[in-house]
Amino acid sequence: MPVRYLPTILARSRSHPLTLEAEVDEEEIPELQGWLCPPVCLQTRHLDLQVYGHKLLLQLFPEICPHLRNLTSLHITVHEGEDNVELPEALCQQFQITKLSLSGMRIPWESAIFSSNLTELDLDLIVYGIENEDDIVPTFAQFQMLCVNMRALRILSLGDVVPLHPSNEVIELPQTLEKLTFQSNYGDRTSDAL
Repeated sequence: MPVRYLPTILARSRSHPLTLEAEVDEEEIPELQGWLCPPVCLQTRHLDLQVYGHKLLLQLFPEICPHLRNLTSLHITVHEGEDNVELPEALCQQFQITKLSLSGMRIPWESAIFSSNLTELDLDLIVYGIENEDDIVPTFAQFQMLCVNMRALRILSLGDVVPLHPSNEVIELPQTLEKLTFQSNYGDRTSDAL
């Protein structure tokens, strides 16, 4: 939708929460930047970004993250990215988020976003071709702590999230968990994790 409709949409929405969904490549960034202006970001509760190329996020995040304070749902997928982009600190600290879906993104495993408010978590890591996967994949202890912190989790989907340094200890999944999906292309390490 052309950005020229933005004033009309903001006027009609008043202060009601907004849902923003965008699928963009690098040529479309000026239009996306127009839509993700501070007034829109502040009203946005649900953000779904499908981006082609990680450089777009590197350009976009510094502009929008300070204004995305009221999110309850965040979905970011990086298609054709050469590297996992780290989720900015401003988003990592958003403990009010209830639904989180990240594909092709890195996130510090101790982030506040992994809180007791989270009910749905979908993580798909891009680990092939990565020299040091310790920077991307959680350790067993980190993953164990995630599960302790996310006490309200109902849906958990993991793609190539195989904790490093496996242990004989059992990871207790939240009692509220209704659905678990696990997919991995790791081979031997996957069976160790199971």
